Amino acid sequence: MNYRRQAWMSLVMNLVVCGSAFGQMIEISGRVTSQAGPPLPGVTVRIRGTDTATTTDGQGRYSLAAPRDGVVVFTLTGYRGIAEPIRGRSTLDVALEPAIGPLPDTVVTGYTTQQRANITGAVATVDVTGLSRQTSTSVLQRLDGRVSGMTVENSGSPGSRTTIRIRGMTSFHDNDPLYVIDGTPVQESYLNWLSPDDIEAIHVLKDASAASIYGSRGGNGVVVVETKRGRPGPRRATLDVRTGVATPVRGYDDFLILNALDYFGVVKAAYRNAGLAVPTNIYGNDTLGNNPSVPAYIWPNNCGTTPCNNVDTTTYSYPDNLIMPGSPGTNWWDAVFGTGHYADANLAISGARGDNAYHASLNYFDQTGTAAYNRLQRGSGRVNTSFTQGRLNVGEHIAVSRERGYGGLDDNALGENNIIGKNMLQQPVVPVYDVGGNFASGKASGLGNMSNPLKVAYFGKDNVTTTDRGFGNAFAVLNAGRGFALKTQFGIDAARAAFRGYSPATPENSEPTTIDAITERDGRATDWTWSNTLTYSRTTGQHHVSALLGHEANRSKSHFEERSCANLRGPLGAPCDPSTANVSSADAKWELLSFFGKADYEYAGRYYASVTLRRDGATNPAAERRWGTFPGFSMGWRAFPNFMLRFGWGIAGAQPIPSARIFNGSGGGNTFPQWEKNRSMNVGMDLAMWDGRGTLTVDVYRREADSLWLAPTVAHAGKMRNNGIDFSLGYQGTLGATAFSVTFNGSHYRNTVLRIDALGTESFFGPVALRGQDPVVSMVGHPIGAFYGLVADGFYMDSLDAAPYWAYGARPGRIKFRDVNNDGAITAADRAVIGSPHPDFSAGLD
Repeated sequence: MNYRRQAWMSLVMNLVVCGSAFGQMIEISGRVTSQAGPPLPGVTVRIRGTDTATTTDGQGRYSLAAPRDGVVVFTLTGYRGIAEPIRGRSTLDVALEPAIGPLPDTVVTGYTTQQRANITGAVATVDVTGLSRQTSTSVLQRLDGRVSGMTVENSGSPGSRTTIRIRGMTSFHDNDPLYVIDGTPVQESYLNWLSPDDIEAIHVLKDASAASIYGSRGGNGVVVVETKRGRPGPRRATLDVRTGVATPVRGYDDFLILNALDYFGVVKAAYRNAGLAVPTNIYGNDTLGNNPSVPAYIWPNNCGTTPCNNVDTTTYSYPDNLIMPGSPGTNWWDAVFGTGHYADANLAISGARGDNAYHASLNYFDQTGTAAYNRLQRGSGRVNTSFTQGRLNVGEHIAVSRERGYGGLDDNALGENNIIGKNMLQQPVVPVYDVGGNFASGKASGLGNMSNPLKVAYFGKDNVTTTDRGFGNAFAVLNAGRGFALKTQFGIDAARAAFRGYSPATPENSEPTTIDAITERDGRATDWTWSNTLTYSRTTGQHHVSALLGHEANRSKSHFEERSCANLRGPLGAPCDPSTANVSSADAKWELLSFFGKADYEYAGRYYASVTLRRDGATNPAAERRWGTFPGFSMGWRAFPNFMLRFGWGIAGAQPIPSARIFNGSGGGNTFPQWEKNRSMNVGMDLAMWDGRGTLTVDVYRREADSLWLAPTVAHAGKMRNNGIDFSLGYQGTLGATAFSVTFNGSHYRNTVLRIDALGTESFFGPVALRGQDPVVSMVGHPIGAFYGLVADGFYMDSLDAAPYWAYGARPGRIKFRDVNNDGAITAADRAVIGSPHPDFSAGLD
């Protein structure tokens, strides 16, 4: 009887609860759109925790009954789902964000924007959503493999220079592209001050028909960067924090001999094959190389023909009486390289409402390199705002940053004084430290002429570079009506860099230096740009016309000071030998005045034409040749809705000569004879497949640079050519409820030096010589920077095979070099081009 009463009471209570729940149901409705604005049909609208669901109609509208305190979940394949609390509201409008960031519909191609589908030049757009999956100091490093025809190289050291080449090299000096950030040009190859988290879009202008609008600075291509603006909708605040580790793989220890006795075996074979006595002063072997052993000490090494095994370590004194033990096998790669760490934090707030939009951010980045004692820290801030009042829109983009780098790889040094290169080839019998805990090296005869790479890294920590940067612009745009708009923009780029470095003495080396030195460098640069443009756009029937007229003025000033002093008498900061003190300074000034115009025509969405003309005058060229003209034009034919053919031709130039970047190592002050001109012809096609999910872009091009500048004393008439092909194949789709995209791009080009100067010069070496050798040459008929040396032709098999060239070092087992000039001798006259630094094929998968 009690059980029956409890059952009835439970039934009554359930009915009461259910009645109460049904009493709280309300009817809700709304509209679902994409963040770009268009409505989204087919969105699933579901009440969380129930089976109640519906889908949006063709206008993105929906309606359904839901609890007043429920949560509505919106999902659509290809978009990020969101959950929205009802909170008693009867209307609920939402905007979904694409799961795969679509490429923008408009592209900045030079002072104006253009519909992507209507572009007739060779222009690529980077999918910036993929950039967030990488971590690096500079956004330039994250472009590697993402744009066909563009190569990206970096030493891997945090904060080091990033070398970008667009469609190869066509100059003997500067091959860096021009960077344009929010409409303000920047001529550099670091961009470490620009936080990758602030970037909205990146466009690459690869051919002269697109880049000629930038005239004398667009010859090497143009990279256009747009930073983030506020988006319509409520205020949005984000905090992104990333941390991780980096470990080098496949280092030098993959191919270096790490065991001291194994290394001796190679030395022994070399001497025996040459018929020479094997050295005995390190391993204690006989002259035939028998019975070697790891020595107790490799220094001192003055015990006759055998190593010194009885050394009184109490006599050790640095730097006058060094004692270095022998090592059974030093892994120099592991001694220098290990695990690096990074931390990256970005705080951003943005929004747009009515007549204003804003985006502000703070970023902190801290990375220790995989090389010892190498670190970079950066702090940056940005504010982008715009305000609209009637037909007038004004705003600004402002960024400030400070970065500080410690040690690492020197951007301008080769292997002679770096942590890798020849120093990493230190023999395994050499220890890292001597008996006193100071750094050791191969001081004894037969141990080479290297420096301890860990010592180079250790004292590199005292090489500190601090860079402060202020970059930004202010703009005003007036919509004058009837298709006309006026824009004025003033941009400024101000930078200050300070370097403080210390060079230690190296008494442990076979070629020792006995003095140390300090060096200080300070540089300041200011660059301002003022541009004014008038644009016009009109559509009549099936005809669309747009035009641009513009004027731009640039001024750049820089000041540089360097101070050094050697032979310090005490610790860092103590007085030095005043007779070694050296102070130098340099100033530079550069100005550019430009007038330009552009006209675009479209008919019926099938036929396109574009014409560009720019006239530049600068203070760099000789007085009688300060003005240059740079035209360009392109055409397009949309043969089918999903297939377009393009053709472009243009001339762009190059005129600034970067400090210390002249190819042959010589400079010429602040002036040069005339403009370099880069003529480019491009034929391309764009194909969309499978309802737009697949895309294919192919471009075939020829770049021919003329009037190339080599050195002040050489006639200004060099000529170079690149022939090549770029392609990009992409697909976007879904796998179940997961959206994905994949893009494969590739490129190939062939570089040829056609002429070096008007004097008939056939070749020149450089940029540097290595110990009297010239391993790099630029020669007519061959690629720029070709590898140069004796031509290997197998190995000498026996004494009879080596006999004809015995007097020139031929021995059994040694490399056989070809007698190119057939004079019966192997000499420097037999050197030839033996390779190219330009890749046969470059590819990337994103």
